[in-house]
This record gives sequence, C-alpha cells and structure tokens, in this order.
Amino acid sequence: MAELKVVIKRFAPLAAAIGFFGCEAGPRIAMDEIELELPAGSGEPGMMVTQSGDVVLSWHEPADEGHALKFAIRGEDGWSNPSTIVSGRPFFINWADVPSMVEFSDGSWAAHWLEKLGPDTYAYGVKVKVSNDRGATWSEPFTPHRDETLSEHGFVSMAALGDHVGAVWLDGRQTVDEGPMSLRFTTFDPHGVAGRDVLVDQKVCDCCNTSMVAVSDALLIAYRDRSDEEIRDIAVRRISNGEWSEPVHVGNDNWHYPGCPVNGPALSTLNGLTAIAWYSAPDQKPLVQVAFSSDRGRTFGEAFRIDQGPTLGRVDVNLLSSDLALVTYLNHQDEVGLVRGRLISSTGESSDPWTIAETSASRASGFPVVARAGDKLFFAWTLPGDDGGVRVTSADLHGVN
Repeated sequence: MAELKVVIKRFAPLAAAIGFFGCEAGPRIAMDEIELELPAGSGEPGMMVTQSGDVVLSWHEPADEGHALKFAIRGEDGWSNPSTIVSGRPFFINWADVPSMVEFSDGSWAAHWLEKLGPDTYAYGVKVKVSNDRGATWSEPFTPHRDETLSEHGFVSMAALGDHVGAVWLDGRQTVDEGPMSLRFTTFDPHGVAGRDVLVDQKVCDCCNTSMVAVSDALLIAYRDRSDEEIRDIAVRRISNGEWSEPVHVGNDNWHYPGCPVNGPALSTLNGLTAIAWYSAPDQKPLVQVAFSSDRGRTFGEAFRIDQGPTLGRVDVNLLSSDLALVTYLNHQDEVGLVRGRLISSTGESSDPWTIAETSASRASGFPVVARAGDKLFFAWTLPGDDGGVRVTSADLHGVN
C-alpha cells in the first residue's frame, strides 16, 4: 500500500506544529478550517450521514426552559440553520451518554435522547421521536424499553436494517435489586411501533457507550463486557433473523478493572470489512487499539495499537475503503486534550498520528466523532468553557475510492 499521510492546509494553528510530510501518492487527508461553531454550553455532538450524502449533526444546547436537542444539515451549500427536535423536557444531560440520530431505509429519521424518570441522579430513560420529512416535523416521543423501574437506561446505539431500526442500550432494571447492569435490545419501525424488549447480556460494564452497525442481513453490537472477576474487555454479538451469536471478545486484553472507565468501543463497516476501535488499560497502561473483521464480525484479527502518548481513549472509527480505517481518539498533555487521528490499514500499515483540534482533557470535552460524506470528512468535538461549545471542522479526502 502507498504511504498513508495527512496534509494540513488553512488550519493555521496546527499547520506550524504538524507541517507537511510524506509524498503526494496514496491516501491523503487535507485538513481544513473550523466551519461550524455552536453556542456556548452546547455539547454532546453526534453525526449521521443520510442516503443522499448529507451530514446531520445533533447536539444539546442551553435554552430558556433548560435545554434543547437540535440538529443541522450539511449539504453541498454548507450548513443549514439549526432546527429543534425537542425542548422543555426533563433532559438528562451527560458528557458521555449522548443523543443520536439514524435514518430508516425509507428516508425517515429517528432521534433519541434521555429524560429523568425520578429524583435519583441516575434514574433516567430513553425517548425517541421519528420524522418522515427530514426533521421538519416530529412524532410524539415513545420509549423503547418497557420496564417501569426508576433506574438507568442509556448509552444507546441505533442502526437501520431492512425497514426497521435496531436499538441497544444499557439497562439498569436489575440494579434496583442490587443486580448488575444489563444490555438490552429492541426494534421499531418508522411509525414508532416497537418490537420485543430483549435481554442481550446479563452483566455488562455500567457506563461505557455501545456501538452498533448493520452488516448484510445482521446487526453487530459492540460493548464492554464485565465478568464476575471484573475483567472488562470488549465483546461483539450478532443478531440475524432473530438469532443471537455468542459473544466474541476482541483483543482479549484481560483488563481487570473494578469500576467503569466510561470508555466504550466504536464500530464501522464498509464493503464486507468491519473495524472496531476501543480503549483499554491492561497493567495500568492506557492504549487505543483497532482490529478488523473480514467475516462480518464473526471473528476479528490482530489488534493494532493506535495512540502515541498519554491517551484518554474516547474513540471513534470510520472505514474509508475496503482496506483503510480512520481512528480518532483523545490524548492529553496536562489539562489540554488533543483530538487525534490516524489512518490504518487492515494489515497494520499506518500514517503518523496528527492533531485535529485542541480541547480540554476534562470530562466536559466529551467524545469527539467523525463522519464521511463523499470526499469530505467531518470532525465534531466539544470545547468546554464560557466561550466554548460544539465545533466542527472538515477535511478533503484524496486517493481513496
């Protein structure tokens, strides 16, 4: 494979630090300037890419009545004005447990967020709305989980398969009787009609985000498992035609950690290849890794380390071709957080890592995310502080089909 590299252009604060390297052949990412700055206090960004090639950014921001969940569409002419999905609700706002959007096969959209269920801090549930007109109007909200416990329900992932959307979440109904956090799953259609509420895993890590993608006729779900011995490695399960596979543990880090690292995995799939990125810290040595599957998540190959320097994890991954992935993660230098990116092939060839943006190393900086639409990449992150908020920058992608 030709050399993997990144070129910085017009992003002046980083150009001096990174410069130009490598030759002009092979896959290249040319970083651009920040193109969207959202109001102070905005956070928890998520991005989906529609079938028509638009990028849809969602986020929370403060409103007169508390908070609002908003979105904006990035088309060929730039970003639309923000629109509101929902406001004035008893939102549960958390730096790691973020809202998301997904598109049905018929072009309808679904958006999820979290709402308080009771006075306890972690008594909250999932709400979903559906739009059949690209966000101009939205349905009444519904709840995908069917229990009535005042417990935690969150860290939701959604993915479309056929004419339904699958949704998976961490579910705390067992915790009201001192039991463990579990992982549960359901489906719903564009009319908000939900299927069965299904138990996927009886015991999982309490507060690590999940990830889900559609592969052929199946859904792949990645999450941080939890053994009785407090081994918290990453597991992947498949559901196809109502049948669940046994969990496949990726990397086999054997990470013993008697607590929740608030650091879940990320999945991406393209042209029969699946990539998974995750954070782990076996022997108290934090690292970010990526592995690939060529059989739609049934098995995964060797784990390749991505990070260089002190890392906080908070990963995302996007497959750019049938042999090339882009992994993003957060490193830190004292109190400064560095949103980093790195290209890596399925055989382990990689570019040098580069800094996409600077933010804070605090929890308030959240989880950076990446999306691809055509020959453009989009990176979103949160800059905490009075003058901060969600930021989005773009990049041109060259040499990748």
